[in-house]
Amino acid sequence: MVGYTEKTIEITTATAIWYHSGKPVVPLRWVLLRDPEGKLSPMSLLSTDLQLSAEKIVTYFVRRWSVEVTFEEARAHLGVETQRQWAEKAIDRTTPVLLGLFSIVSLATDPLNKQGKLKIATVRRLLWQNYNFSISDNQHDMIKIPKPLLTHFRHVLAHAA
Repeated sequence: MVGYTEKTIEITTATAIWYHSGKPVVPLRWVLLRDPEGKLSPMSLLSTDLQLSAEKIVTYFVRRWSVEVTFEEARAHLGVETQRQWAEKAIDRTTPVLLGLFSIVSLATDPLNKQGKLKIATVRRLLWQNYNFSISDNQHDMIKIPKPLLTHFRHVLAHAA
């Protein structure tokens, strides 16, 4: 129920069985939600836990929504469930890193968003400012290129991608 923090809905519930040829019968609790104002389409929810109340099933559905949004964002922006992630080893390696990066970016951008200063270039600069790209041992003034040039590249590239 996108865009609502509180919404009055009508609820009805009962139990039924789910039957599919050749499969065992599964008892279900179904919950039908209806917006009395008619602004939202009716929605049905199912649960295999017959002991749950209709209100509890709706509560679990609402809580689950933020998780679903996170996974959708991960698919859309991080490449989760794409060709790069078809191999099980690739999934095991990259998914935690991608979700961790997603979390870092979200945490880093929240203060900027609250100040009305959220720009992707700012986020990139923030992430890149402490990364020195060094493979040399103790050469602090040189990292294959002079530091001022690296700082300039960081600034320019933050706006480029």
